[in-house]
Amino acid sequence: MYPAFGALNKHVMKPAVDEINALAPLNIQLIPMKAGKRVSGVRVGWWRKSEEELKEAWAEAQRSRVGRKARITGRVEHVSPMPSISFMARKARLDRRAQVPHVWKTNSQKTKTPPRAG
Repeated sequence: MYPAFGALNKHVMKPAVDEINALAPLNIQLIPMKAGKRVSGVRVGWWRKSEEELKEAWAEAQRSRVGRKARITGRVEHVSPMPSISFMARKARLDRRAQVPHVWKTNSQKTKTPPRAG
């Protein structure tokens, strides 16, 4: 039970509205109805999303739930992927090989080994 409407609105209603607006095929809006200083009721309004908003909502619903709250509220940090250690080691080997000149022998330059006596 919440003693004041402000706490209910902050902790329950706004997070629910944000999640519904991010994932559902419709948007909703809650408007507190006041009688003097007190909130006597809540008016609920809803409307269908545009095609672009529907695609964004579907894409978000297909993603992992991990980090969803941060994505919805816009507090997510975008981190560029770091290459793996094996990738960096392979790149270093290739860079070292590129610095060392190779001498390639043609077939005429190769020496033939005599057959073994057995």
